[in-house]
Amino acid sequence: MYTAVIIDDEPNAIVSLKLVIQEYLNEKVKILDTATSVKEGAEKIKKHNPELVFLDIEMPNENGFELFKYFEQGVNFDVIFTTAYAQYGIQAVKCAALDYLLKPVQPMEIRDSLKRLEHKKSSDIPLHQIEMLLANLQPNYDTNKIAIPTSTGYEMFSVREILYCEGDGNYSKIHTISGRTISISKTLQWLEETLPSEYFFRIHKSYYVNLGHVRTFDKSAGNILLLDNGKELEVSSRNHGDLVNRLLNKTKPATN
Repeated sequence: MYTAVIIDDEPNAIVSLKLVIQEYLNEKVKILDTATSVKEGAEKIKKHNPELVFLDIEMPNENGFELFKYFEQGVNFDVIFTTAYAQYGIQAVKCAALDYLLKPVQPMEIRDSLKRLEHKKSSDIPLHQIEMLLANLQPNYDTNKIAIPTSTGYEMFSVREILYCEGDGNYSKIHTISGRTISISKTLQWLEETLPSEYFFRIHKSYYVNLGHVRTFDKSAGNILLLDNGKELEVSSRNHGDLVNRLLNKTKPATN
């Protein structure tokens, strides 16, 4: 049986989750305490030392991701994030290989999460997972970095470093402004979900481009996008209209 703490700023959400656990998973989870803020939750965790924390993401003052700053010596409990919003934060959680549930939480989904936890060798969250989670949450164009899994571990890229991404089945290539090409065993769809959409655009089934490195878009030449390094990429006919709107309104300038 897992001992657990629930952290959620909405009392009704806490009551709902407790009822689901008591009704369907009473033999699996014992709720030790609850909290309605990150700071209070950190205090309850230190007091009770639970094995598991159900952690809401969207909360005032401090969001759920900021819980980790209260545990600089390490996290020795499992975390299942809960949220009503399937937005960028969720992909950061998935990228860091942590678990999450969408509200309203269903009994079977909790059961599946517990099964995944049971297969883990340790309840400790490795430091690199936390670093990866926090790095991927709010990437700044010039300074903050995105963690990308490679064959040897993880490599950190600033958004500005990435020129474009090229998909090839279950693999992709990341082309950088320095001329490097990094191959990863992830699909282009995965990169599209991971990299910040405010800076990138899917111009073709095979290309996901950093709009900050676009030099020209020539429709007369067959919808060709010219990048800062001279690379020419074809834009699919179905995407060229949306691309023009993005170039006119949302392109982030790439500063060297």
